[in-house]
Amino acid sequence: MPSSRRLQKGGLDMNSALEDAGAFARFTSACTLVISAIVALIMFVFGVSALIQKPTTMTTQALITAVSGCSVDKKITTCTVTVSFSVNGVTYTPVVQTSDAMHSVGQTITVNYDPVNPNNASVNQLSSWALGLILIGFAILILGGAWYNYYIVNRFKTVAAAEGVGEIAGIGIGAMGSAVHGVEETVGGWFK
Repeated sequence: MPSSRRLQKGGLDMNSALEDAGAFARFTSACTLVISAIVALIMFVFGVSALIQKPTTMTTQALITAVSGCSVDKKITTCTVTVSFSVNGVTYTPVVQTSDAMHSVGQTITVNYDPVNPNNASVNQLSSWALGLILIGFAILILGGAWYNYYIVNRFKTVAAAEGVGEIAGIGIGAMGSAVHGVEETVGGWFK
């Protein structure tokens, strides 16, 4: 009499198939964890370097002297404006792009400028502190998601089997599977 674990005579042993799928999920989860750790480490290093980096720009208030045009695209307003500000008694009038609101002549806005070349100015610049915090935050999310996936897959056989079947089928149903796989694809694209 055939075992209840067999689908049919000479058929597939479901327990063995699910154990193999679970082993595959544990392997891919470990690989994902290693790749995520490398990506997170790189992001963390760049984030910390952005935090400790001395600012390369100075900030001042500038008067808008001309508005070349404003456009609205998908709820984002972009204006090209000429601003005027003084540094060490010298007046500079660079053209900058803003993306926060409509502007008019006579308004005052905050401008970031290069102290070596004040004509090199910008508005709405992301500070190195903000960039550093964003990079470190994403590094923690990537590593945390990959670690959680690794933990769950290695802790629960049913999750491992389900994820293994999904991975084999090309679905990827891990807790952070799609996000981590997206990072893997992005990082893989850097090295092509």
